[in-house]
Amino acid sequence: MTVSESLIFIRDMQVDDLDRICEIEKLVFPDAWTARHFLFEIINDKSFCSVMEYNHIIVGYMVYMAIADEVHLNNIAVHPDYRRRGLGSQLLDRLLRETKTGQVRFITLEVHEDNYAAQALYRSRGFEEVGLRCGYYEHDSGNALIMTKYLKRED
Repeated sequence: MTVSESLIFIRDMQVDDLDRICEIEKLVFPDAWTARHFLFEIINDKSFCSVMEYNHIIVGYMVYMAIADEVHLNNIAVHPDYRRRGLGSQLLDRLLRETKTGQVRFITLEVHEDNYAAQALYRSRGFEEVGLRCGYYEHDSGNALIMTKYLKRED
């Protein structure tokens, strides 16, 4: 079930949002970022941090970093109570729109090798598996798949 787009608002992340973001982060990720991690990204001029509000409640967020011609999706999450409604897709689509113009050659990310739902979302948007980071996740020594979407290929 999707939600009405008229009730969705995506805006820049603010320091005042950190309590809610950290609440979601702890629900979603065993290796949760702290408020300090998010604060670092908010003040980093290479990072772009967004929150998604649904009916005036923060239900998701995204953090990515742009350096030269590369974009790295560092963190994206939707509150478990709001999943399977297309909200994660909307966040990811926003990233793709924001990086469509300019000199970005590719977008890359890491995803837990067991997170099949996220992998399916990324694949549906043109990301492909390009590598593996063994023992990437601290909580279970799990591996991360490196997934990349190429926007401009060098010939």
